[in-house]
Amino acid sequence: MGAILLVAITVASAQTTSTAQSALIVIEANSPALQQAQVRESIGLETLGGVFTPILEAGCSLPCEVTNTFSTAEDKQTEIKIFLFRGSGRLVSENHSLGSFAILGIPPLPRGKPVIAVTLRAAGTDIILIAKDSSGTQLRIERRDK
Repeated sequence: MGAILLVAITVASAQTTSTAQSALIVIEANSPALQQAQVRESIGLETLGGVFTPILEAGCSLPCEVTNTFSTAEDKQTEIKIFLFRGSGRLVSENHSLGSFAILGIPPLPRGKPVIAVTLRAAGTDIILIAKDSSGTQLRIERRDK
């Protein structure tokens, strides 16, 4: 299991889309970060050096979602581990952990070749994680802690 490699493709949308072809897991039900039809605390992930990288920015109107494209950092890597947080601190240690999650079922290809679309969605009172590969095939997500 290796680190994640962020590829510079980000798509933001104010509309939710069908999740029939994607893996989906509720990260935080009844989240205090989602109030009064807005994201009140940024929601993001840990990147190199323990830096908090916001994906859903505070102030986003609900529903909102952002999709980032990731790839593998090692040859034949079949899973990616993601650490999610909410808050406003620059470092993950200054924010509230939402847990660690593994995206499973990635084809064992040379590093950087698999393309994995990871979507964070905030809707109603829930924060949702969705994952699919470049062909739209669902990838399984498992919570690894909490």
